[in-house]
Amino acid sequence: MTISLTRRLHCPSPARHRATQVGGSKCGGRRSTRISHRFKELAAEARLPVIRFHAARHIAATPALRAKVDTKIVSEQLSHSTTRITEDLYQHVSVQMQIGAAETVVALLPERKERKTKA
Repeated sequence: MTISLTRRLHCPSPARHRATQVGGSKCGGRRSTRISHRFKELAAEARLPVIRFHAARHIAATPALRAKVDTKIVSEQLSHSTTRITEDLYQHVSVQMQIGAAETVVALLPERKERKTKA
């Protein structure tokens, strides 16, 4: 969707700067406003609650990361230039995932035999 929007809005270099174009720093002002406006129109037509375009990205990314979709894939879907950006933005998901990962590792450890203590 992002590439077709940037092409329609005549933004430079859609493949290299997709995220910044939608955010407005490359296309700027009116063009990024058009994207948000069109997004609101489509939501209204579909009888969905109207939310900010950026919130929709968050809503899509959070469950994907919770479902353990690889960060690289989510990062590419969001057009982030690095996985670090995705990780930084969705750190709250990462904390929950880290707890789950720790529990998985602990479950793999062999049980320790209890030592007899001297009385």
